[in-house]
Amino acid sequence: MPSYRFIARMWCVVFVVVGCLFLLVPDRLARLLTESGGALGLSGTIVAAPATLWHVLALSLMGALACLAWLAAREPGERAFGTVIVVAKGISVAGFIALSAAHGSIWLLCAGADAFVAATLLATRPPGRAPSR
Repeated sequence: MPSYRFIARMWCVVFVVVGCLFLLVPDRLARLLTESGGALGLSGTIVAAPATLWHVLALSLMGALACLAWLAAREPGERAFGTVIVVAKGISVAGFIALSAAHGSIWLLCAGADAFVAATLLATRPPGRAPSR
């Protein structure tokens, strides 16, 4: 089984790459996700509008997630870094499920991806440090 340090490092790289794709080619990334979901029989369209408040917030989130994953890999005994990633991914899974109910099952592709991130971090997480007082 891969180590937590390896998994956190891998997610750091993924967050950086996906963040760069969000920055440079958000429309192509959305089209690729839509086409991938369509090939799986999912309905709907993923839209990623550049130059909007939501685009900038997505970029900010990807940067924060990359930093948290790097810190989690660097300090695997400190559970807070990975916990924040898992919480963020849990929130996005819930949001993507809500989007799928309103805008098509294509959003389940994103929910599944984020659930996988959280699951791999939880499955490999080492015991945490005792809180300091």
